[in-house]
Amino acid sequence: MALGGGKEWYFYSQRPSNYKKNSIQYRPAASGHWRVTTMDEPVSNGNTVVGCKKSLVFYTGNAPSGTKTDWIMDEYSLLESTTRTCKKRGSSRT
Repeated sequence: MALGGGKEWYFYSQRPSNYKKNSIQYRPAASGHWRVTTMDEPVSNGNTVVGCKKSLVFYTGNAPSGTKTDWIMDEYSLLESTTRTCKKRGSSRT
């Protein structure tokens, strides 16, 4: 965990293996859940796509219902190789 300045915090963790198999739109938490609001957006290093970014919003209560809060989170993931692409809504990862 590292403070990035202001009210930004950064956490690093490995994604559970079941996230790779399914298109999970909710991330459970102790007092609610994170809901995906955008599909993967490419993250580049120059002209090379090196990863993907998703935006999530926190909801109190159980998925799929709950009350939306002002908390937002960006989830970044690295691509396994430069031949892979970010997943877009309604398509599979290549």
